[in-house]
Amino acid sequence: MKNRNAFVTPTLVATVIVLLGLFQAACTESSDSTQKLEIYTEISAAGDSLPIPQTMPFPTFDPPKLLWITGVSTEMVNPDGSPVTDGPAYRTDVGFEYMRHARIHHLPVYHTDRLFTLTPRQSHVALPAEFGLPFYSDELLTLTVTPLTTSQPDKSSGLRKKTVLEYVLDEDLDQPLKPLFAASGRWTQSREGGRDRVLRLPYDTHAHYITAPLHPHADSFELRDLSTGEIVYNCARAAGEAAADTEDGSCFSDAAGVELYQDRSYLLVDGLESSASEESDLSAAALFYLRDKQFKKRPREGAPVAHFENPIKTADEMLILHTNHGKIEIAFYPEVAPRHYKQIAHLARLGVYDGVLFHRVEPEFLVQLGFPETRRDPPLSDEQGAALRRLEAEFSDLPMKRWTVAMALRDNADPDSAVASFFILLETTRRLDQQYTIIGRIISGLGTLNKIAALPLKDAQPIEPAFIEKAEIKTVEQITAGRKGRLKRSGSTQGK
Repeated sequence: MKNRNAFVTPTLVATVIVLLGLFQAACTESSDSTQKLEIYTEISAAGDSLPIPQTMPFPTFDPPKLLWITGVSTEMVNPDGSPVTDGPAYRTDVGFEYMRHARIHHLPVYHTDRLFTLTPRQSHVALPAEFGLPFYSDELLTLTVTPLTTSQPDKSSGLRKKTVLEYVLDEDLDQPLKPLFAASGRWTQSREGGRDRVLRLPYDTHAHYITAPLHPHADSFELRDLSTGEIVYNCARAAGEAAADTEDGSCFSDAAGVELYQDRSYLLVDGLESSASEESDLSAAALFYLRDKQFKKRPREGAPVAHFENPIKTADEMLILHTNHGKIEIAFYPEVAPRHYKQIAHLARLGVYDGVLFHRVEPEFLVQLGFPETRRDPPLSDEQGAALRRLEAEFSDLPMKRWTVAMALRDNADPDSAVASFFILLETTRRLDQQYTIIGRIISGLGTLNKIAALPLKDAQPIEPAFIEKAEIKTVEQITAGRKGRLKRSGSTQGK
């Protein structure tokens, strides 16, 4: 019996070792499925200029693949990649095109346009295991790094901000993740507490992760249910803990979650330290990662393509461009691209196009204009700037023929990134069919376009600027009356 036990024991040990090895290999394989998207940002001092968002593109797949974002981290690094232990203070914001995201995933537009916000006291976000934020690989994220103090290191030091986004492809998962969506709440800190009811919920759900970075003058954060008076969630700095000692602003992370209800009002409240000034008025924000009950995996669909028969109906009003080389008249297709037509007409009425350059000229192909960034003085007003909004594509099966006017994209990878700029085709180019929103056609001013296309160029830009002196919206009746008036005056002059 002893000999038998002596034989069995090593066998069991060997079996256990093999099983542990298989288990460890399985865990390693699962861990390896997590992929990382690394972005480095050059440092800048506060007040130098407004921070410029960077794009965070995922790998390209055809067709686009479903993936799950599971976390993000950020740190200051030296030129050799080593971390900086006591670096300058920055805030990191990861944003996304929430309207396009909602359309792609067949969801209502109830999202914030911020996916993550990291402060100096919160260097990472790691969503609970088995949870993730669903995106497609052709959706673009934006990264904005903002300095929080004027005391910044010299750029020659080579310090950079490193941001790492973690995600996993859906096809690499053994078990599906549970979908979350982001919702934000903002409030103003005061002795009475912050008040904000922007946490509008589409249905009863659970919060599984909450980030609420505490401001230096705040010592707690609460989420109150105004219907019951209950404190749903509370986060407080430990007694005697200084703001600088608060490493992580992630106050809540739980797979079970805290329940929130659609038909209730919630109040965000943060308490100030007794030493804080009575006139303290500081803004802050919280991000809630909520269980998404409406998300479903669906085959990825392209933007719909509308069909139109000739003749195409044109609008009763037209866009008149008075350029420094002559006049151009554009007829709109209101049924083909109603949203784009309304936006372009609205921008023209506001004077957004006045002083804007023809910034791209390619003879025998196209001319492009309308980027507000190319506008000559004066700069855009607040009202003009607020009118610049991205639009969902309105594709049609109309051919890209000569003299077609179509919207240009802010981002060639995003069909829903048209805002104000448009191009005019100088030749039929069918390879562009169903890739850009057609808004109309040229009906007058071909000579002006030919002049602009013949200008000396450098890097596809006219050496001597070609620009819009004034853009107008006029009705067909007004234009016709103006032409008759000019003809009448011309005839009267010739008859004398």
